[in-house]
Amino acid sequence: MKTKTKYISWNIKKTKINTKKQLNIIKHELFINKPQKSPYSKDVIKRRELLLFAQVFLANYDNAINKEEKLKSKIAYLKTMNTYFNWH
Repeated sequence: MKTKTKYISWNIKKTKINTKKQLNIIKHELFINKPQKSPYSKDVIKRRELLLFAQVFLANYDNAINKEEKLKSKIAYLKTMNTYFNWH
């Protein structure tokens, strides 16, 4: 059975990231929108790890010195959040 590969459908260079808003989204997902039952399943753990990676990429984006670093961090952040929100 073939699976479709999902592609990010936006122009990354033109995408603006509001870091405060994005940090609030990550904070909400980590602390408010957490599963009720504990211990967490492996699926939930992997998904929450993505949020931690996204947090690091967002901090790198915010603190980037040059445009190349900023672009790499932006791509990594957007791909990570895309994976998180499209998780099955």
